[in-house]
Amino acid sequence: MQAFRSALEVFTKTDVPQGWANTQNNLGVTLLDEGERGSVDKAVALFDQAIQACRSALEVFTKADLPQDWARTQNILGLALVDEGERASGDKASALFDQGVQAYRSALEVYTKADLPQGWATTQTDLGAALLDEGERASGDQAAALYDQAAQADRSALEVRTKADLPQAWAETQISLGNALIREGEQASGDKTAALFDQAAQAYRRALEVYTKADQPGPWATAQCDLGAVLDDEGKRASGDQAAALFDQAVQAFRGALEVDTKADLPPAWAKTQRNLGNVLGNEGERASGAQAAALFDQSVQAFRGALEVYTKADLPEDWANTQDLLGNALLKEGGWAGGDKAAALFDEAAQAYRSVLEVRTKADLPQDWANTQNNLGNALEDEGERASGDQAAAFFDQAVQAYRSALEVDTKAALPQDWARTQNNLGVTLTNEGKRGSVDKAAALFDQAEQAFRSALEVYTKADLPQFWVPTETNLMGLYHDGTFQYADAFNIAKELADFGPSADNRMNLLETELTGANFQECIQLAAKLDDQALAQQKGYMPVRDVIGFACLWGARENAAALAADQRLLAKVQADPSFSQSGWTFAGTLHFLSASPAFAPGRASWIGLFTAVQNGDSAGMTAALHQLEPLLQQ
Repeated sequence: MQAFRSALEVFTKTDVPQGWANTQNNLGVTLLDEGERGSVDKAVALFDQAIQACRSALEVFTKADLPQDWARTQNILGLALVDEGERASGDKASALFDQGVQAYRSALEVYTKADLPQGWATTQTDLGAALLDEGERASGDQAAALYDQAAQADRSALEVRTKADLPQAWAETQISLGNALIREGEQASGDKTAALFDQAAQAYRRALEVYTKADQPGPWATAQCDLGAVLDDEGKRASGDQAAALFDQAVQAFRGALEVDTKADLPPAWAKTQRNLGNVLGNEGERASGAQAAALFDQSVQAFRGALEVYTKADLPEDWANTQDLLGNALLKEGGWAGGDKAAALFDEAAQAYRSVLEVRTKADLPQDWANTQNNLGNALEDEGERASGDQAAAFFDQAVQAYRSALEVDTKAALPQDWARTQNNLGVTLTNEGKRGSVDKAAALFDQAEQAFRSALEVYTKADLPQFWVPTETNLMGLYHDGTFQYADAFNIAKELADFGPSADNRMNLLETELTGANFQECIQLAAKLDDQALAQQKGYMPVRDVIGFACLWGARENAAALAADQRLLAKVQADPSFSQSGWTFAGTLHFLSASPAFAPGRASWIGLFTAVQNGDSAGMTAALHQLEPLLQQ
C-alpha cells in the first residue's frame, strides 16, 4: 500500500493518467485485501479507501475508451462495496449492497458470455453473492425478489462453470445457488417453499459430487451441513413418513460433517454442527411417539450437551445461553415421554438449564429473551409440579407462577400482545393445577386467579383472529370450570361452542363428558353413538372414555336394558384386552358429579370406582366395578 501511494506521487492523473488509474486500481485491491484481514473498525475505513481508489480509477478507465479496464475496476468496486456493506447495518448496509449490485451489473455490460465467458461467470457469481447479502437486509416481497435474482445469477454462472470443465467452480456455485434458494424458500409459502427447498437440496447434493470427503474434507463437511439444514427445513414442512425420511437424511448429513469437523481439530464448527444435529433430532422427536420419541429427544439432549463442551459461559456466553435454552427444551420434551422418577429428573434438569440461561439473558440487557426464558422455566416447573405431591408440588407451582408473572413484566399486552396472552394462558394452567392440589380455601382464590388469566388471554386469542390459540385456551377455561370449580353449565357451554367450531375428536369428547355432568343424558347417548370406533381410530385411549360415559348416560336415562348390554360389552373388551382401560383421561369433574348426583345414588361407590379405574388404567378395578353394577341393572 505504501509502495502504491509512493508511485502516485509520480504517476499523476495529469501526466500519466493510465499509470495513475492502474495504480489506483492496485491500491484499491490492496486496501480490500487488508480490510478483509483487519478488525471491524479498521476494515470499514480500509474498504472506504478502496472504494475511493476505484472511483478515482474510473475517472480515467471509462467504458468508452478502456472498456475492459472499466469493467475490471467495476468488479473491484463491487467487492469493496459489498465487503463494507457486510460490516454496516440498517440503511447504510442496504445502500452499499445496492451500489455493489450496480457495479457488478455495469461490469456485465463488458464481460459478456459471448466475448469473455470466464469473467462473465465470475461476475455473475459475485453479483449473486451481493444480491443474497442485500436480500438478508430486506424483507417481504423485496427480499424474495432479491433472492430470486441471486439464484438467477448463480444459474447463469453455471452455464460457463460446468462440472466437466471447471468442477471446483461448478461445485462452489452450486453451494451459492443452494443458499439463495433456501433464503427464497423462507420468504415463500406452501408448495413454492417446498419446491425451492427441494431445489436447494439438489444443488447441495450436486456440490457433493465434486466435494468428496477423501479429497476435500473441509468443503465436503460444509456442504453436508448446508444439506442437513435444508433437509431439516423440508422435514418441518412435510408430514408422516416423508417428514421422518427427511429428518433421517438431515441427521445423516450432520453426522457425516462431524466426521471431519471434529472437536479436536475444529471445535467451533463441531459445536455448531452438534447444535444443528440436536435441533433436527428434536424436530424428528416431535413427530414420533412413545419410546422412539423419547430416544430421539435423548439424542438431541446429548448433542446439545456436546456443543456445551465448546460453548462455555466464560468464552462464548451468548452461544452458551442459546444452547442451554435448546437443551432445556429437549429435556422438557423428553420428560413428557418418560415417567416416574426419570421424568421428574428430566424436568429438574430443564429448569436448571433455563436458570443458567438467565445468567446471561438478563432483564436489563435482553428483556424479551429474558421473558421468553422465564416462560420456559415456568413450563418446566409446572411439569415438575404435576408429577410431585403435597408441599413439594405446591412449591413447584408457586415457583412456576412467579416465573410467569416475571415474564409478564416484559410481555405486556400493549407491547407484545401475543406473548402476553401465551403467558397468561400458561399462568392459568398452573394456577388451575395448583388449585386442584390445595386446600378448599386456598383453591377458591387460585381458581379465581386462573379464570382471570384465561379471560385475559382470550382478549388477544379471539376466535376470529387467532382460532389456533383460542381453541386450547377455551379448552383450558372449560377444564377449570369442569374439573376445578365444578361449574358444569359453563363448562358445557364452552364445550358446545368448541364442538360447533371444530368437530374434532378432542372437542366432541369434551362435549360428551359435559353432557354427562350436565345431566343431559339423552343428548349424551346420541353423541356417544356418533363417536364410532372409526372416528376415534387415531386416539385409542378415547374408546374406553366414550364407552364408560355412554354407559353412565344410559344408566342416568334409566335405560336399564341398554345399560346392561353396555356393561357386558365393556366387560368383554377388558377381558379381551386389559390395556383397554388405559385412557389417560382425568375425570376430576365427573367424579365430583357422580359423588353428588341423585341419579347415581344407587351403586354410587361402584360408579366412582369404575371411572377411577379408567382414569388410572386399572383393568382389575374396572372389571370389579362392572360386576358390582350388573345386578343393579337386572333389577
